[in-house]
Amino acid sequence: MRPRSTIAQDILYLGPNRLSLTNYPYLIPIYNSYFPTVTFMTARQIGKSTTWCAFLTTDSIGIPGFKSMYVTPSADQTAYFSNNRLRPMIKDSAVIMEEFYNKDLTDNVLNVEFSNKSKIHLRYAFLSADRIRGMSVDSILHDETQDILTDLLPVIRECSFRSKYAWFRYSGTPKSYSNTLTKLWEASKQYKWAVKCSGCNKYDFLDSPKNVGTKGPICKGCGKSIDYKIGMWVQNNKNGKNAGFHISQLMIDIPERQWYDKIVSKMEGPTAYSKHVFYNEVLGLPYDTADSPVTRAEIESCCDPAQMIETQTPFRYMSYPLTMGIDWGYGISSYTVATVGFNDGEGKFRILWCKKYMNPIERDFRVQIEDLAMWAYRFDVKAIGADWGAGVDRISELRNKITDKPTFAFQATCSSRKLYYDPRDDIFRHSRTQTLTDRFVDIRNHLVIFPNWQEFEPFAEDITHVFIEYSSSGKIKGQMQYDHAIDRPDDFMHSWNYAKMASDVMRVNYANGI
Repeated sequence: MRPRSTIAQDILYLGPNRLSLTNYPYLIPIYNSYFPTVTFMTARQIGKSTTWCAFLTTDSIGIPGFKSMYVTPSADQTAYFSNNRLRPMIKDSAVIMEEFYNKDLTDNVLNVEFSNKSKIHLRYAFLSADRIRGMSVDSILHDETQDILTDLLPVIRECSFRSKYAWFRYSGTPKSYSNTLTKLWEASKQYKWAVKCSGCNKYDFLDSPKNVGTKGPICKGCGKSIDYKIGMWVQNNKNGKNAGFHISQLMIDIPERQWYDKIVSKMEGPTAYSKHVFYNEVLGLPYDTADSPVTRAEIESCCDPAQMIETQTPFRYMSYPLTMGIDWGYGISSYTVATVGFNDGEGKFRILWCKKYMNPIERDFRVQIEDLAMWAYRFDVKAIGADWGAGVDRISELRNKITDKPTFAFQATCSSRKLYYDPRDDIFRHSRTQTLTDRFVDIRNHLVIFPNWQEFEPFAEDITHVFIEYSSSGKIKGQMQYDHAIDRPDDFMHSWNYAKMASDVMRVNYANGI
């Protein structure tokens, strides 16, 4: 079989020009390698969209019946990629149009079909993966991964469960060190393009402001000009499991006459970028600007030293309408967490019980359902609130198990409405950002009472794992969102939020939203 790079350059075009990798020697090994899972941490405008178009098309025509899915955080980004990148590349290829296309095939913004039964699906997921759930594909390509919520990745990944290929590609421009894309990179083999300096005879990575010369890239060590084309990929993390590649703008073919405007002016002068933007956008590196909504001290100050995590029926609180919140776990470091609490009539929400389902037996959701039902009856909760997005089947099982208590399904959305009931689907939809903000405000204003710190600390960690970031791409650019690193779960935070919202739903009519 011919290398992918050769096939792509033979049959694909960018407008009137044939695709050429002559000035992108570092891309050729990437084109010709088939990694089950790979992460691309890159600067802006380095040819990433063109590369993904080439991957999607060559996979489709090379493997009959192959199904690919391309995912971004927003509908606009996906539509732009489809209309301005992917479909024009397909239409401009005489080989594809003659051998793999006919007018009866599906060809629209969200779906492209080929005559060999291969398909490309184009989707988006920002706060919810509902538009993707249930699809079955062979390859999933995430673009702008830094703006896709960490919790959505396992849900999307399940779409390839039955495939013998199950290829996963994550790409984007990093933001903070806590960001999803950065964590994927840190767990990878971390390949960097090493360029040999003719001056000091040492290898250098083009990943620093010190590599920015007045006329082109220079060696960090001796300051001599270096040729980015003469290099090789070098692994930097011997413990990495999957492939990962870093590409900066300093690796792009930029004429000397344009070097100042395209690179140097972003470092100095009136048009200089802020430091974190330069690191993100030009060098393709993370820079820590993420903020924590609350501090550990603020959380600890909300703990009642006399309040234990209840394990028996709390008779002294049984006159209050207790509610349970459930956040379903589905990842390696994500666990199902349940919380029971109540509004005390004085504006405070007291948490009586919480549990993480962590051991291997308890990871089975059928075991969880049995245990959750036991606790729901032990505490005589008046209502249950649960995550609909990650647990449609589990909510159904829970309702079958607990028939005499209402179970409210909550779905996170991008809506400006904080919380409202959708009777068509029997779901309470809520603004994830607004409702989580309310919980952080509760902590800062001491409107929540947690159990004693010694018992509560493992759950408090889930709160401290949450950080604030701002979307960096597309129409959602600048929009605040809460996220967490892949290996630092935030499950208790959502469990508490669902318990609180279930309590609020019981007291207020949310039919028209708030």
